[in-house]
Order: sequence, then C-alpha cells, then structure tokens
Amino acid sequence: MTGPFLYLWWRSLANRVHRKSAQVRNPRYALALLAGIAYLWFFLSHRSPAPASPGRGIEFLAAFGLALVLAWAWVFGRTPAGFTFSPAEVTFLFPAPVSRRRLISAKLARAQLLILRYTLLWTVILTRGPWNGRTAMHAAGIWIALSTLHLHRVGASLVRGDLAGGEPGARRRHRLVLAIVALGGVMLAVSLARVLPLAGAARHGGAQALLDAVAASASSGAVASFLAPFRALVAPVIRTEPAAWARALPAALGLLLLHCVWVLRSDAAFEEGAVAAADARSRELLPASGDQADRPRLARAGRPVFRLAATGAPAVAIYWKNLLAVTRAGTARRVAALTVMGAVVAGVASAQTHSSALSTVGILAGTWALLSVVVGPQWVRNDLRADLLHLELLRSFPLTGAQIVAAEVSAATVVLSATQAGLVLVAYGALLGAGDSALSLKTRTVVAMATVLVMPAVNYLGLLLQNGAALLFPAWVHLGPRRAGGVEALGQNTLAMIVYAAVLALALVPPVLAAAVVGWALWPAWGMWALAPAGAITVAGVTLEARLLLGPLGRVFERIDIADAGLQRP
Repeated sequence: MTGPFLYLWWRSLANRVHRKSAQVRNPRYALALLAGIAYLWFFLSHRSPAPASPGRGIEFLAAFGLALVLAWAWVFGRTPAGFTFSPAEVTFLFPAPVSRRRLISAKLARAQLLILRYTLLWTVILTRGPWNGRTAMHAAGIWIALSTLHLHRVGASLVRGDLAGGEPGARRRHRLVLAIVALGGVMLAVSLARVLPLAGAARHGGAQALLDAVAASASSGAVASFLAPFRALVAPVIRTEPAAWARALPAALGLLLLHCVWVLRSDAAFEEGAVAAADARSRELLPASGDQADRPRLARAGRPVFRLAATGAPAVAIYWKNLLAVTRAGTARRVAALTVMGAVVAGVASAQTHSSALSTVGILAGTWALLSVVVGPQWVRNDLRADLLHLELLRSFPLTGAQIVAAEVSAATVVLSATQAGLVLVAYGALLGAGDSALSLKTRTVVAMATVLVMPAVNYLGLLLQNGAALLFPAWVHLGPRRAGGVEALGQNTLAMIVYAAVLALALVPPVLAAAVVGWALWPAWGMWALAPAGAITVAGVTLEARLLLGPLGRVFERIDIADAGLQRP
C-alpha cells in the first residue's frame, strides 16, 4: 500500500498547487498575497536581537507550558489535526487491505509536511541575526519538539479511542495517566510554598529575576523529577551554544524514539472515533438536510445562556442561536470563570505586595482591551459573516433586513464586550496596589467603569461595519464559521483591518469631539466625574450612527443575490 499512499499524497499536493496557482490570476487574491508577504517581511525585518543566553527561567517556563499542554491533551484534548481522517479517507482506506499500523504510519508520515511547515515558521520567527549553523540546530530542536508533541497527542487520542470502544485495559491506562497528571498538580502546589519566599525576595528585581528564582526553586526535588522529560524536550530549542545543544540532543531524540515506538505498536481501535469525527466534519462543512438533520449530535451541547421562549420577537431567536454557537461547548464559561479568578488573584496579590510583574500584567491586559476594538471584530464571527452562506434560510424568517442584521450583530457585540470587560477587570486587579502610578485609584476606577460602559456601543458600530463589508463586498470577506488560513488570508485580513480602522476612526470623530467639548466644559466643576456625561454623549452619538447605518445595510441584505455575489466559501 506504499505506492497508493504516495500517489494519493502526490496528487493531493499537485491539485493544491494547481488550485493556488489559478487563484493568483485573480487580482483580489494576488493583492492579498502581496499584502501578506509584505506584512511578514515587515515583521521579520523589525525585530530586536535575541539575548545572549535565554536563562534558566525561560527553559523552566517552556517546560512548564509544555507540561500544561500535554495534560490538557489527556484530560480535555481532541484528535490532532494531522491525525484526522476525511470522509473520503474513511470510505476508501478503512475497508482497504491495510493494517492499522500501516494506516497510522501513513498518517504520521503525511503529518510531517505540516510539522515541517511549522518548523520553518517558528525557525524564522525565533531566529535573530544571520542564518548559520546555529539556525540549523535551532530548527532541528524545534522539529524534534513538534514531532514529539504531535506523537504524544496522537497516542493520547488512541488511548481515548480504546476507552470509547470499551477496550479492557484502556480504562486502567487512562486512569493511570490522569493519576500522574493529578500527582504533578499536587507536587507543583506543594512546591509553591517553597517558591513563595524566593519569589518575594526577587520581586523587586523585575520579571526575569522572579522567573529565575522560581526556576531555581524548582530545580530539585519532586518538581524537578516531574518536569525532567519536558525540560529534556525543550532544551535543544532553548539552548543556543553548540556544546550545550549537543549535550541536550540525545535525551530529546530518545523521547522522540519512545513516542514513535509507543504510537506504532499501539493496537488501538480508532476506526469508530474516526468515522464519527469524519461525519461531524462533513456536517460542519455542508448544511444538514433530509436524514442528516435528524441524526443525534455526537457531543452533548452545553446549557444556553438563557432559555428561548416559545413565543416572542423572532429576532431574539437569531440572537439566542448566535450566543449558543459560542457557549455550547462550555469553553466560554470556563474562560469567564478563569478570567474572574485571575482578576481576583491579581487583585489580592497586588493589594498586599505590588510588583513590577503585576504592573506588566495589568498594562498588557489594558492594552489588549483597547486593541481588541480593532482586532476583536476580526476574530469574533458569530454574526452575519458566519450565516450569510444560508441566505435563503435567513430570508425565510418573518423579519426585515435591518432586524436580521441587528440581531446578528448583537450577539457578537455581547461576546466581544464581555471579553473586553474581562481584560479590563484583570488590568484593574493587577494595578490595584500600584501606589506609585500616575493615576490614583479613584481615577483608575472611573476610567475602568467608563471604558466598560462605552465599549459595547463602539463594538456594535464596528461589527456593523464588518458585516456591512460582508454585504457590500462579499468577495473580499471570508464567510463561514471557520477562519481562513495562509499568507493570502493574512494579507487580506491586514488590508481589511487597515480599512476598517480608518473607517471606524472617522465614524468616531463626531461623538468623541462632542464628548470632549462637554467633558472640558464640566471638568472645572465636576472634576473626574465629568467623564460620566462625556461617556453618555459618546454612547448616544455612536448609537445614533449605528441606527442610521442599519437601514441601508438592511436594504442591501434584502437585495443581495447569493448566485451573483461571488461569496467566499470556506
């Protein structure tokens, strides 16, 4: 079966190259590709030089992060992208006369194409200065780490496949792994008591001194033993000196070899899980119809944010559906809980002993909250951009075009505003004890409250602009729930973000100017509280602009023809 597999891979690669080459002749695609290349060149040519030695703290942080990733793969993980089977592969390869080991080997070999691409990408991103022998060593370390991580995730998915299929020893192995993960968590928690005194002594030396102190405290004992394989895996990536890299290479190669033996000798019954995953993938790409609409779901949906009543405004059903699309898997609730917990922990730590590390966390969180006004609408897509491919179904609803656009945008506004509120909450908690800040605690409180109250209106206007672009220029907007990938998608997103930022800035000029005039007039008498009427005027002005924009966009929605619009399908 080696020949057929090679033929299949070769024809797939040739067809992909042919399709991409044909797309280059499209001016829109060529412009997006050139913009993506220009963005990568600008990013790679404006980087600060790498430090002479990363330090022990960076190696500890990388090992700890890798341990968290693998623990997540065992507890909550899914099948890796390089090990999934398409519906066509399930149909033609599973009944073929080929063993499970040969099929696994073929998928692992094909996954190397993706791993090599990511290796090149991370080598380009992490390399500073001219390319030389150290660059090759760096690339080899990255390839070993990515290959081992992929094999480990594949092995974990095979064990979970055995568990789902009722394999006798699978449940015992899975419980053993979960016990090891729990033991590692306990060891890290116990070692925290030993780390805290060192961290407290080093907090005034900056983030690097704090990280080095934590790494030094975890360099011996149970924590060091638990993190030893993870440190061995990241050492060839972190260490840049040839002698240190050569000493770290055998252990990393040994881990890679052990994972290869583990996965290839695994006799896991993964066929049922692969068939279910392929069926779920086909239902995501194609709209359900006929018998497919009556099939039971493969995963249990999470509880909705609120229960949809049997009667009421039809637009609420669209709003409810788009919120459920984000919260159905339970990820949004976990992220919200972790955000609140992180803000509380940061606030308690900052109130007791504030440090430069907490200030850095607060500044970063606040900066991301502001940047999300421009970047957020590109990522939050539970709106008309995800539903426009079902245009005939949307038009069958007893709603006007303006009502449909408003309901679609409202759910995305809630998700983006909640994310920004979480970032503001983390920033406020981390800066709670910053007594040496230029802004007092009262000022920071008023600014945080004003930001949380003003951002939903700005987000609504911004998402209206994004959805308006999907209606007016559908060929320039990727439609569907999944985001596009590739250099051309990066360039297209960059161009769209530049145009969107310029249009949003022009739209915000009138309400912001009006708010500035009112705030300047009331500041002598009201002081900091003059931000309240200024924020109210900003919200009123932005809301008025959004209301004026809804009518024309609704009429465009009612006139658009899906057959002639040149929609970009996923």
